[in-house]
Amino acid sequence: MKIFSKILSKKGGKAGAVLLLTNGWQMRLRILEDWLLRITLEPSDGLTINKTWMVCPKDPPGLSGRNRENLNCFKRPNNSFYCSKDKTSLIGGKFKVIIRNNPLALEISILDNNNQWKTVLSDRETGSWYWDKKHKTTSHYQLRKKGDRLYGLGEKSGPLERSFRRFRMSQIDALGYNAEKSDPLYKSVPWLMVRSINNPECDVGLLYDTLSPAVFDCGSEHSNYHSNYRYFKAETKGLDLYVLTRTQDQSLPAMLVKLTGMPPLPPRWSLGFQFSSMELADHPKGERAFYDFLNHCKTFNIPISGLPRLRLIPIFALAIDLKYESAQMGWISFIPYKSNLTFGVFSISLFTKSARSSCLPLFKVPLCTP
Repeated sequence: MKIFSKILSKKGGKAGAVLLLTNGWQMRLRILEDWLLRITLEPSDGLTINKTWMVCPKDPPGLSGRNRENLNCFKRPNNSFYCSKDKTSLIGGKFKVIIRNNPLALEISILDNNNQWKTVLSDRETGSWYWDKKHKTTSHYQLRKKGDRLYGLGEKSGPLERSFRRFRMSQIDALGYNAEKSDPLYKSVPWLMVRSINNPECDVGLLYDTLSPAVFDCGSEHSNYHSNYRYFKAETKGLDLYVLTRTQDQSLPAMLVKLTGMPPLPPRWSLGFQFSSMELADHPKGERAFYDFLNHCKTFNIPISGLPRLRLIPIFALAIDLKYESAQMGWISFIPYKSNLTFGVFSISLFTKSARSSCLPLFKVPLCTP
């Protein structure tokens, strides 16, 4: 595992700072808003994926994503870069970043309500940024202070306060998980909120803009050769980190929403009832139970807009017709067709009332086999 230790050269200006490291790697520091700092560690050919689907302050990214280096959605206040023999720093907005050499380490401070600088994040002085060529992972180590409280990371088991645990950033179908210890679960978010009991007004958040499998260690690991630390490790070459701070009138979660953007309005067909219980899928008489369920829905006039993949429906593919009445969905009707499929996922077509006679689907999930 390679540690980024020596800074070969430094340059900076109103747009931020660039640190040239060994083997063509570089680190870029940019203060994009008064409340937002971006730190990018990248190889000579740039980050593996140059698009983002996570950081989209203004418009939804769409299927193609947003170019990471399109900064038009940020105000980009002037950055002040100071470089001397003994000290290098970048100041802008509410941030001050002190850059240390050999090994490379950052110390991040923010202005509190009394206009005083408070140190909120510090890289581990004995090594903080690493690239592991063998395992193709990039790591970032920071000091873990005694008064810090850690929150975030998405859907995780156990207490909301994450200290002294290690979490995988991945998604699996964790049916029947242990609510105290299981990991990972259904949804992970590479977002960590750091709250200090000593400086409650200086909350900060770290958002690692990556969709790669990763690990957040919030103090589970301990080494006799280092001060107390926590780390983030991602299976990708390079890291893109956003550091957020709160404002006087908005909380840290509100600033995260401001950075990532609001979720897009979903289509109407996705707002209905999707029956996704595994009870029918695992039922010993799955086909009979499935038909019984449909009959119950018909009896009580319950509309359904989606059905699960059932493993126990032999020799049938189901064509499901959903009819819209004004703004409400009608009940479903079903027609069995003979098929040579032993297992499969049904084809689902949604029709409007006017299109039903010609059978023109508005949405279709193709029939497929495992």
